[in-house]
Amino acid sequence: MPKGTYSSKLHISKLPGLDYSKIIDVKSKYKRSSISVKEGESSIEFRIGAEDPVALRASVNAVMRSIEIIENAYRARI
Repeated sequence: MPKGTYSSKLHISKLPGLDYSKIIDVKSKYKRSSISVKEGESSIEFRIGAEDPVALRASVNAVMRSIEIIENAYRARI
């Protein structure tokens, strides 16, 4: 991940039985930001680097939108 002026790390507990990395629809590189994903057995971590606060917010929103969709779909099927 290239160094950005702004950065964030999101650490999220996973729902059991879901492989978030295979499902999630987040690009690793955008024009002004980048996202790396590290998935463990019970949690997933996103590291976001951005050139400006607007790009950081957009990337955080993209990650959280994807997490919300995955978890809502999971809960709807149980």
